[in-house]
Formats: sequence, C-alpha cells, structure tokens
Amino acid sequence: MCLDKLKPVSTKKGYGWKVFDKWDSKLESRYFDIRYPTNKWIKDKKSKPIQGDRVCYPTGFHVFVSKEKAKDWGGIVRKVYYKNVVATGLQNIGFWENICAQVIVAKEIWIEETK
Repeated sequence: MCLDKLKPVSTKKGYGWKVFDKWDSKLESRYFDIRYPTNKWIKDKKSKPIQGDRVCYPTGFHVFVSKEKAKDWGGIVRKVYYKNVVATGLQNIGFWENICAQVIVAKEIWIEETK
C-alpha cells in the first residue's frame, strides 16, 4: 500500500478506517507478518522512508479517510484512531481502473475493539 500523490498535512490526529486480514482471530497486516492488539496505542518504529513509484514519504500506518473506500480495498475494515500524521495523499485502489482514495499515514494508531 503506497501513496500515489502527496497532499499537504493538515491534521495531526483523528480517526479513520484501516483494512486488515485475520489470523487465529487476531487482526493482521495485509502486507507484513504482524498481528495487532486492540485498545492500545501501537507505534510504527520504522525509519526508512517509503519509496513509491511517484513519491517518497515517511513510513507509518496507512488509514483510509472513507469507510466506503476502505471496504472497496477488501479485507476486514476496522475503525482506528491515529496521531502523529507524517503524510497524506491519494492512493489508487482500483486494480484495473484508476480509483483513488484519500489516505492518512500516521506513526501511531489505536484499533477500536468491536462491540
């Protein structure tokens, strides 16, 4: 998951929607072998920037602004709170067509427990 176009960072905290896979009833990253706890702040400790096809930006958790766009990406969609935003921009989520979603990249997230 990489941003295709950067936009100016206008917020430092808020909430959005993150897409996960599930492994042994735990939420797991879609791209890395990492399982995430709920109801606690999780920090991204990586420091190497992400070098996409068109842009370069700091690492962090990619969070969709729109729940509908997160659902379009597939997987398990959960509400997350974020803080320490390091980048914002657009990401192409269409496999065969150009469909973009607004995404926030944050160094910390809190995954809300489902009720």
